[in-house]
Amino acid sequence: MNHRSVPPRLRSLFTQAGPPLLAVFISFLAVWHAQRPVTTAVAASGPSPTATSTQSPISTLTPSPTASPTASATVLASNTPTPTVTNTPTETQTPTITPTIYYEYVPLNARKTYPSSVFGVEMFNVVPGGYLNLVKSSNTYWLRLNGLLWSSVQPTQGGGLQWGNVASLEAQLLEARKANLQTILVVRSTPSWAQLVPGFACGPMKSQYFDDFGSFMAQAVARYSGPPYYVRHFEIWNEPDVDPNIIGSPTEPYGCWGDNSDPYYGGRYYGQMLKVVYPMIKAVAPNVQVLNGGVLMHCDPRIDPVGCKPSKFLEGILVAGAKNSFDIVGFHGYDYYNPTFDTFGNPGWASGKFNNEPNGVLRPVFVSKLGYIKGLLASFGIPNKPIFNTEGALICGGALDPPGGPGCEANDTSPFELMKAAYVAQLYAAAIGEKLVGNIYFSVSGWRNSGLAYPGGVPRPAYFAYEFSQQMLWDSSLVRKVTEYSKVTGYEFNRSAGSSLWVVWATDGSTKNITLPFTPTAIWDISGNPVGVTGTSVTLSVAPYYIEKP
Repeated sequence: MNHRSVPPRLRSLFTQAGPPLLAVFISFLAVWHAQRPVTTAVAASGPSPTATSTQSPISTLTPSPTASPTASATVLASNTPTPTVTNTPTETQTPTITPTIYYEYVPLNARKTYPSSVFGVEMFNVVPGGYLNLVKSSNTYWLRLNGLLWSSVQPTQGGGLQWGNVASLEAQLLEARKANLQTILVVRSTPSWAQLVPGFACGPMKSQYFDDFGSFMAQAVARYSGPPYYVRHFEIWNEPDVDPNIIGSPTEPYGCWGDNSDPYYGGRYYGQMLKVVYPMIKAVAPNVQVLNGGVLMHCDPRIDPVGCKPSKFLEGILVAGAKNSFDIVGFHGYDYYNPTFDTFGNPGWASGKFNNEPNGVLRPVFVSKLGYIKGLLASFGIPNKPIFNTEGALICGGALDPPGGPGCEANDTSPFELMKAAYVAQLYAAAIGEKLVGNIYFSVSGWRNSGLAYPGGVPRPAYFAYEFSQQMLWDSSLVRKVTEYSKVTGYEFNRSAGSSLWVVWATDGSTKNITLPFTPTAIWDISGNPVGVTGTSVTLSVAPYYIEKP
């Protein structure tokens, strides 16, 4: 196998690796997506250089005092008590939908058939050039686009659908198709005439307009699932588990269906919507796949069941009886880099080593979140429901910090960029090892220093790690988890050519010497550079090794 050659300086630079949770969540969400780029715009060059640097993942900024919605978004399952709900009309409009001919999917031309490719990215603007060239050259499978705005297409009730208002998005969908990418299209943004929380496009529609949204979704799916777009996956909103009272702007690219007055944080209302909309989608295109809006799940509800109410949103969807009203569970998993210790973690999930915890394990937080989700699904009788991490990355610095600030320096040899490359290799090995449908890296150009590429599409070390991971693992299947070594983790995979591969790394930030039960035929680092084989002894760091088993 020929492996990509990369600069020698990337070869061996990895020798080292409060308050109640609800209050933490509120403070964090106040700036979680501040100045976050939107899909249909060119990626932003960065916030104001006068912003205060913040290395902690938990912001100390307070929520915007102007965000004061006037309605609660609580519709409950029939077997639960019903609190007072305001501004929720009771009459239901049922529009007539004329079934549209369903275009059966035509396989993408000139595309390798990947048996279980998890490799995907998000882009803010899919146009020919540097960023898209990198995505194509890496043989990426999934592309996530956020997104199609209901409010743009149907700005007035009964005024028809104005598809010309999303011409830019449709041009991007065509570029994605030409690039042989499988698009996940996020659909969001409630028009003003349907808003439950007036002024908040990121929030839910009134229940009387569930059918209107279902009609819109049916027509959108009919339009985009066939030629020339061939979109097969639709995600209903993005991060809906946020209360509108604590967001920075009512037009944020994430959702605000959250309801702090509800024990399930608004998840039941969202589930009631899915139960109306999902059958309307399937009536038009039965083979398309519907994802719930990827939930942020900022904290672990098993650690603090009372203070971590936002992470009960997914459970609320299931409590509402909507377990069969979406096909794939979507969630998000971000880790935070701490330049003081050159480590990463997610304190809300007691995951990793953000504060250099002695017993912390350096692995992506999604593994911890996945354990919670699987347990939840099993408790509702759907243990085999597919799961997709629709946003994940290693981020550094505060949401308002300028890019490449102190501790997050953007150059090929900075500790953060090298740790990010190690993280990417861990992320995709774990995604396959934990049997996710896919994993979307957020993003190619970056947000809070997460990018795979520098401005203009110049690859960062993390891109080479992503590309090589795809090259080594695209046809792999899990054999087992590697657990027999202290403070070492990883996975053993089979590949279609008949060979086996270990992907393993040290989990405590130091180096670990292990003795393999076999003599490797080859070893590569995360960038594809060969590592000398010296019998059965291998020294591991936080950056995984790919070890070929005879």
